[in-house]
Amino acid sequence: YTPAEEGECLPVVVWFHGGAYLTGSGESAFYDAFMLAQEGHIVVVSVSYRLGAFGYLHDEENGMVNLGLKDQIMALRWVQRNIGIFGGDPARVTIAGQSAGGQSVAAIIANTHEPLFAQAIIHSAPLAMQTNSQTARRLYRDFSRLLGKSYVDATTDEVLHAQRMCGRQSRSMMPFSPLNPRYYDLPPNPALQRVWITYQRDDASPFVAMALHHENCFGSLLDRLVMRIATNIVFAHPAQRFARHLQQSGVEVSVQCLDTQPKNSPYGACHCLEIAWLFGSWQHWQSSPMIGSMSQTQWQQQSRLFRRHWTDFVKGNQ
Repeated sequence: YTPAEEGECLPVVVWFHGGAYLTGSGESAFYDAFMLAQEGHIVVVSVSYRLGAFGYLHDEENGMVNLGLKDQIMALRWVQRNIGIFGGDPARVTIAGQSAGGQSVAAIIANTHEPLFAQAIIHSAPLAMQTNSQTARRLYRDFSRLLGKSYVDATTDEVLHAQRMCGRQSRSMMPFSPLNPRYYDLPPNPALQRVWITYQRDDASPFVAMALHHENCFGSLLDRLVMRIATNIVFAHPAQRFARHLQQSGVEVSVQCLDTQPKNSPYGACHCLEIAWLFGSWQHWQSSPMIGSMSQTQWQQQSRLFRRHWTDFVKGNQ
């Protein structure tokens, strides 16, 4: 998405979508960045990458590791080579993502050394949920048993079927994810200058609703207590820890808890709510339970405000 005229050299955002490394696409209408690019006068690149078993089933012995992450890094190299054609400045690239996309940004920061970006935005990243070598080996064994044949000899449908079965049997909400990302151990990319990290006040509420009620009748005192504990463990505390790690490495970091709660929303300031302000149109979001009873005018006001804060950071204005 580019508003650029010939000869312009605008700031660039490279966006990595969420979806627990199982769902989502850079081409999804929910990530339509037309308004973000036009209002902010920036170039936005939305990336698709391999998901599930195709991107995050790890076979360390044979070198099949973090293929989805490698896709993302390859996309950043493409941006460096080509974004000038679209009016973008390769020296002013911000990488950004939400949920698994935000976790991807943290993994990219920790696992690259090339000057592919200068800034980063991380929204609601579940940094507490990491895949280590032991977990990856167990998943690979289970997957291979369910597949019943060599991975390289299987059809796409067979791989997807084994993936679904593994997901049902796993106790993790993200069985497929980057292997050993070591966010807190590795020094950040030396080109990184500024990072903005956010989490939602009620980030875990949709997950608690699905786990305890299959999304119905969420809101009891017990629900709220479990949601608060889960939000702190999975999102808030790891975000703060990652911020401290970056600061100790000399990176400028700001951390925010986003607490905008749409009226009559059953889930409060929940996971994915920032996406409703950032991307898409009213037609995409008007039926979503997480925006409650907001009118179109209220949604537009909130969206413009959030997009302005967002693009101010991208441009270095805040």
